[in-house]
Amino acid sequence: MAEWHPLRSYDGENGNGMNEDDEKFKSWNQLNQLAIDKGKIMTTAPAIMPTLDHSSMDDYQHVYEPKNENHRRRRQRQRHEDRSSYSGTGISVIATDLNPFALQFAQRTAEENGIVGIEDENDTNDDNDNEKNNTSRRRNNNYIQKIEFIECNLAQPLLNRLEQKVDIILFNPPYVPTEDTEIDGNDIEISWAGGINGRKIIDASLQQIATLLTKPDGICYMITVDDNLPHELSTILHNDYKLQMIPLMRRRASNEYLTVQKITWL
Repeated sequence: MAEWHPLRSYDGENGNGMNEDDEKFKSWNQLNQLAIDKGKIMTTAPAIMPTLDHSSMDDYQHVYEPKNENHRRRRQRQRHEDRSSYSGTGISVIATDLNPFALQFAQRTAEENGIVGIEDENDTNDDNDNEKNNTSRRRNNNYIQKIEFIECNLAQPLLNRLEQKVDIILFNPPYVPTEDTEIDGNDIEISWAGGINGRKIIDASLQQIATLLTKPDGICYMITVDDNLPHELSTILHNDYKLQMIPLMRRRASNEYLTVQKITWL
């Protein structure tokens, strides 16, 4: 499978299931435009990519290469220092991924950038250790005390343990439209293969998002493309889970429009 897929702009002519004269379309399109404007503002303050000196070309045979859009999402997290979950590998309190290579890569990245191994329950009060810890903190302004790396499908094994205890979820799903059969692969294509309309994994996540988020202030930031029919997702979240989803930031990246969707309780 080729990762490249046709760009679908959000208009009434590309099978989005909405008529341009429909009031819901007009409302959603206005929200998209506001998100585009925010995306333009964000270009003046790009997110800082972490150091990836540990990586090699062999890693990218198994792990989707980190790109700037992954780290822009961290800017949304910087105001939150509570219990978090990140679905799709990255830096947070709990990082989950179905791909063991991706989890290993994420852990090496966190260690290399001074994010894990700084402080834990086994820390001593040795002055030298404290100095090392302070140095590590200076390297990482978003100091996190502990990260768990868990290999699992979405957050399935965490649902009971973290029910309504997660303050913020960062979710970068495999959103590329493919045949449903491609999501069951065991190679790098599973990092982007999303099934019909790119929705197979996204749809499976909605119940888990509603289960995990704290009330009333929990937030989920999720990446979508227009192929995912985000206006439809918004309706499902509203009607079935009492959650609202609005486009927060939107910009074109290569052949697709990426939108950061903000999901909160009604």
